Amino acid sequence: MASEEPCWEVRSVPGKGLGLFATRRLSAGDLVLREQPLLVMPASVFDSDEDSVAEDWLDKHVNRLSAVQREIFFDLSDSRSPGQEKAALGIFYTNDMDFGGDAGLFPVMARANHSCTPNADFITRQSLGKVESKLTEHACATAHVYGRRA
Repeated sequence: MASEEPCWEVRSVPGKGLGLFATRRLSAGDLVLREQPLLVMPASVFDSDEDSVAEDWLDKHVNRLSAVQREIFFDLSDSRSPGQEKAALGIFYTNDMDFGGDAGLFPVMARANHSCTPNADFITRQSLGKVESKLTEHACATAHVYGRRA
């Protein structure tokens, strides 16, 4: 069974980095994206009061990624270190989302801007090992996908 073309693309947003945009008209309820996590940090690590616990865990797990996966990871934004060299922990904390109580990193989903007035919801499908983004209102082609974080 052939895979359907994605209804989105990642494009540059002047002065803001990369964003997720619709490439065709979408209706409320349409599945925009289904993605497996690149990394899943256990809640016990994520919730630690010591950054070193999360840094050590992340260092070990990022080093286990393939070269392509590491490139994808380090291409994500780090809002914790403005004007400085990106840090793995800053990248993770900037882009992670809840994944059944743990913290999951979904690199494409991270390109959807997070908004107080979203046009898409993120839905955890733990049984599939993925997160979905479904549109909550109609969007025309080239509309920016704004998600609500769980």
